[in-house]
Amino acid sequence: MIDCSNCNKEEVKDINNIKKFINALVKCCKMRKLGDLKIENLQTGNKALYGNSVTQFIYTSSITGHFMDISGDAYIDIFSCKEFNIDEVIKIVNKFFHPEKMNKHFIIRDANL
Repeated sequence: MIDCSNCNKEEVKDINNIKKFINALVKCCKMRKLGDLKIENLQTGNKALYGNSVTQFIYTSSITGHFMDISGDAYIDIFSCKEFNIDEVIKIVNKFFHPEKMNKHFIIRDANL
Protein backbone atom coordinates (compact mmCIF):
# COMPACT_ATOMS: atom_id res chain seq x y z
CA MET A 1 0.00 0.00 0.00
CA ILE A 2 1.39 3.37 -0.98
CA ASP A 3 -0.11 6.66 0.19
CA CYS A 4 1.22 9.69 -1.69
CA SER A 5 0.61 13.31 -0.83
CA ASN A 6 0.95 16.45 -2.92
CA CYS A 7 1.61 14.74 -6.24
CA ASN A 8 1.75 16.74 -9.44
CA LYS A 9 -1.96 17.59 -9.85
CA GLU A 10 -1.93 17.47 -13.64
CA GLU A 11 -0.39 13.97 -13.52
CA VAL A 12 -2.94 12.56 -11.04
CA LYS A 13 -5.84 13.98 -13.11
CA ASP A 14 -4.50 12.67 -16.44
CA ILE A 15 -6.22 9.38 -17.32
CA ASN A 16 -3.57 8.60 -19.96
CA ASN A 17 -0.83 9.07 -17.37
CA ILE A 18 -2.67 6.74 -14.99
CA LYS A 19 -3.00 4.12 -17.75
CA LYS A 20 0.72 4.37 -18.54
CA PHE A 21 1.50 4.08 -14.83
CA ILE A 22 -0.55 0.89 -14.46
CA ASN A 23 1.10 -0.60 -17.57
CA ALA A 24 4.57 0.28 -16.26
CA LEU A 25 3.71 -1.21 -12.87
CA VAL A 26 2.47 -4.46 -14.40
CA LYS A 27 5.62 -4.71 -16.53
CA CYS A 28 7.98 -3.86 -13.66
CA CYS A 29 6.42 -6.48 -11.39
CA LYS A 30 6.37 -9.06 -14.20
CA MET A 31 2.65 -9.55 -13.73
CA ARG A 32 -0.02 -10.45 -16.28
CA LYS A 33 -3.20 -8.45 -16.73
CA LEU A 34 -6.52 -10.19 -16.44
CA GLY A 35 -8.98 -8.13 -18.47
CA ASP A 36 -8.98 -4.42 -19.18
CA LEU A 37 -8.13 -1.60 -16.80
CA LYS A 38 -11.28 -0.17 -15.23
CA ILE A 39 -11.23 3.60 -14.62
CA GLU A 40 -14.08 5.56 -13.08
CA ASN A 41 -14.10 9.31 -12.56
CA LEU A 42 -15.81 9.82 -9.21
CA GLN A 43 -17.49 13.18 -8.70
CA THR A 44 -20.21 12.69 -6.15
CA GLY A 45 -20.56 14.14 -2.69
CA ASN A 46 -17.54 15.92 -1.25
CA LYS A 47 -15.55 17.78 -3.95
CA ALA A 48 -12.33 17.15 -2.02
CA LEU A 49 -12.77 13.45 -2.87
CA TYR A 50 -13.23 13.92 -6.64
CA GLY A 51 -10.84 11.92 -8.74
CA ASN A 52 -10.15 8.78 -10.72
CA SER A 53 -10.40 5.30 -9.23
CA VAL A 54 -8.78 2.37 -11.03
CA THR A 55 -8.81 -1.40 -10.81
CA GLN A 56 -6.58 -3.72 -12.80
CA PHE A 57 -7.05 -7.40 -12.14
CA ILE A 58 -3.88 -9.42 -12.50
CA TYR A 59 -3.42 -13.17 -12.51
CA THR A 60 -2.06 -12.96 -8.97
CA SER A 61 -4.80 -10.60 -7.61
CA SER A 62 -5.25 -6.85 -8.30
CA ILE A 63 -3.89 -3.32 -8.45
CA THR A 64 -6.20 -0.54 -7.28
CA GLY A 65 -5.82 3.17 -6.81
CA HIS A 66 -7.56 6.46 -6.22
CA PHE A 67 -6.11 9.72 -7.51
CA MET A 68 -7.45 12.91 -5.93
CA ASP A 69 -8.01 15.91 -8.24
CA ILE A 70 -7.89 18.73 -5.69
CA SER A 71 -5.23 17.62 -3.19
CA GLY A 72 -3.06 15.70 -5.64
CA ASP A 73 -2.99 12.75 -3.25
CA ALA A 74 -2.85 9.18 -4.56
CA TYR A 75 -3.58 5.90 -2.84
CA ILE A 76 -2.23 2.78 -4.54
CA ASP A 77 -2.64 -0.84 -3.46
CA ILE A 78 -0.88 -3.80 -5.06
CA PHE A 79 -2.31 -7.06 -3.82
CA SER A 80 -0.34 -9.99 -5.19
CA CYS A 81 0.56 -13.53 -4.27
CA LYS A 82 3.58 -13.07 -6.56
CA GLU A 83 6.61 -11.36 -5.05
CA PHE A 84 7.71 -8.04 -6.53
CA ASN A 85 10.39 -5.43 -5.88
CA ILE A 86 8.90 -2.63 -3.79
CA ASP A 87 11.87 -0.33 -4.50
CA GLU A 88 11.17 -0.56 -8.24
CA VAL A 89 7.49 0.17 -7.61
CA ILE A 90 8.44 3.31 -5.64
CA LYS A 91 10.59 4.50 -8.57
CA ILE A 92 7.63 4.10 -10.93
CA VAL A 93 5.30 5.99 -8.57
CA ASN A 94 7.84 8.83 -8.38
CA LYS A 95 8.27 8.89 -12.17
CA PHE A 96 4.55 9.16 -12.93
CA PHE A 97 3.24 11.29 -10.03
CA HIS A 98 6.15 13.09 -8.31
CA PRO A 99 4.72 13.01 -4.75
CA GLU A 100 6.20 15.30 -2.10
CA LYS A 101 5.69 12.61 0.55
CA MET A 102 5.06 8.88 0.46
CA ASN A 103 4.06 6.38 3.14
CA LYS A 104 4.62 2.72 2.31
CA HIS A 105 3.01 -0.24 4.05
CA PHE A 106 4.25 -3.66 3.01
CA ILE A 107 2.52 -6.75 4.35
CA ILE A 108 3.66 -10.31 3.79
CA ARG A 109 0.90 -12.84 4.22
CA ASP A 110 1.52 -16.39 5.40
CA ALA A 111 0.14 -18.58 2.62
CA ASN A 112 0.39 -21.65 4.86
CA LEU A 113 -2.49 -20.67 7.17
